[in-house]
Parts: sequence; C-alpha cells; structure tokens
Amino acid sequence: MPKICPTCERIYPDFVDFCVAGGFRLQRHVPDQTVPGAGHAPGEESETTKDLEPLDASASA
Repeated sequence: MPKICPTCERIYPDFVDFCVAGGFRLQRHVPDQTVPGAGHAPGEESETTKDLEPLDASASA
C-alpha cells in the first residue's frame, strides 16, 4: 500500500519511509473512498461538514 507525506501530500511506494521534500515521516495512504473521514484527526470535522452547518442553521431559523 502506498504511503503519503502528511505535509506535501506526495505519494511514495511502500518501502519509502521518509519524505525527502517535506522532511517528514510518511503515513500509510488510505483512499477516502474506502474509509469515511480519512485524513482527519479524530473529533476534527471535515471541510464539507463545516460548510454545511451554517446552511442548515439558516434554513431552520
């Protein structure tokens, strides 16, 4: 499974552990299609959720 740099988001092969450009340790890349909320820390809202909340509040008010 490929790995992705958490800062520059470059995708690397599985055997690479370090991002040369970003200088950060790579994380396993999980495609967003298979795992809902992938790429977000636990308890952190996704951008789509944040965008929808004000619309819902104004519609109900």
